[in-house]
Amino acid sequence: MPSSEPTVNLLPSAEYETFWQPSDKIIRLEIPPETLIWIESYGSEKNNPNNDFYFPVTFHLEMNGETYTIPEVGIRQKGNIFSRGTFLNEEGDLIYPFHFRLSFDQTFEDPFYASLGIQKTWMKGQPDYETRQQRRLFDMKSLEFKWNRSNDPSLINQPFASRLFNEHDVIAPQSTLSPITFDLPETSVNLGMYIINEAIDQTFLDRHFVGDHAQGDLYKVLYPINLVLDDVAYIDITTGTYVIKPWMVGVENTLEGYHPVYDLKTNKSTSQHEPLLNLLKTLKSARLYQEEERLERLSSLVDIPSFLRYASVSFLNGNPDDMRNNTNNTYVYFDGVTQQATFIPYDNGW
Repeated sequence: MPSSEPTVNLLPSAEYETFWQPSDKIIRLEIPPETLIWIESYGSEKNNPNNDFYFPVTFHLEMNGETYTIPEVGIRQKGNIFSRGTFLNEEGDLIYPFHFRLSFDQTFEDPFYASLGIQKTWMKGQPDYETRQQRRLFDMKSLEFKWNRSNDPSLINQPFASRLFNEHDVIAPQSTLSPITFDLPETSVNLGMYIINEAIDQTFLDRHFVGDHAQGDLYKVLYPINLVLDDVAYIDITTGTYVIKPWMVGVENTLEGYHPVYDLKTNKSTSQHEPLLNLLKTLKSARLYQEEERLERLSSLVDIPSFLRYASVSFLNGNPDDMRNNTNNTYVYFDGVTQQATFIPYDNGW
C-alpha cells in the first residue's frame, strides 16, 4: 500500500468502537472535596504554572449494561484563557460546569504533590509502576470533556464534524456525548450532557499508522498556524541556514510559562524539527517551480490525498476557528518513515 495511505496498526477494540458510537453510557467521577478545590485553584487560570498537574479521582463508566471502574485517574481543567475559570461558590459547592481532561496513566509521583499530601512513591521498573504507566481505557490514555460553552442547542456540532471527517477517511479524533455526574461524599451533582473527545496523542497515532510510521513528530498548533517560514525560523548569518525560533517551536513547559505556537507532543527529547522546517522551506520556494515539479516537491513532504480530504471536509463543516479560517486548532503529524505531513482537525465545537 502506498505510504500516503497509512493502514491501521492498533486495531480498535469492540469496547472502543462501542464507546464512540451512540450508546447508553453514563460517566461518574468520585471526587473528594479537596480535589475540587485543587482543580479550581491550579486550573482556573491558563497562566498558572501548575495548571497541567492532575489530581486523583475514581472513574466509573456504565455502558450497555457493563460497569468499568478505574481508581486514581488523573483530572485537571483544560482549555484556553477564555474557557477556564472558577466553578465553586464560597461554601465550596460546585455551581458551574468546566472543561476537563482525564488521564488514565498518572502516577502522582512529582514533588509537587508532597505539599498536598498525595505524593506517591513507586519502585520504578517494578511491575506495579509499569502497569500504571501503561494503564488505558479501551487503548486510550486520556479523554477530553467539554461542556456546551459554544451554546450549540443541538449539542452535536463536534460529534457530527468528527463523524463526517472519519466517514471521509480523514484522520480525526472521535467524539461522543454522555451525561456526567460528580459523586461527592454527601451528594451527587449532575453536570448534564458533556461532549467527550478523543485525545490526539501516541495511542491515537498507533491506531492510524503502522509500526515506525507512528513514531514521527506530532505538533499541536494553535493561533497563528500559517505555515510561513519566516514566522517560524530565521537565517543564521554565520552559516546561511535557517534556525527555528524557539518561541515559536518547542515543547510546552507550563511551569516556566513557555507556550510555543508549534507545540511538540512526541519525540520531545530527540526531535530537531527537521520535517517541519523542510515543509516550511518547500512551501516558501514552491512558487519558483513549474506546476509538475512543484507538486512533486510538495508530495514528498505532504500526504496530498489526505490533505485534500481534510481540506474538503473542513470546508463542508464550515468551522470558523480552524486552520483555514482563523489559523487555529490543528495538529500536524509527520510520518515517522516518510516524513510526510498529515493535518488533523481539532476542536470543531463552533
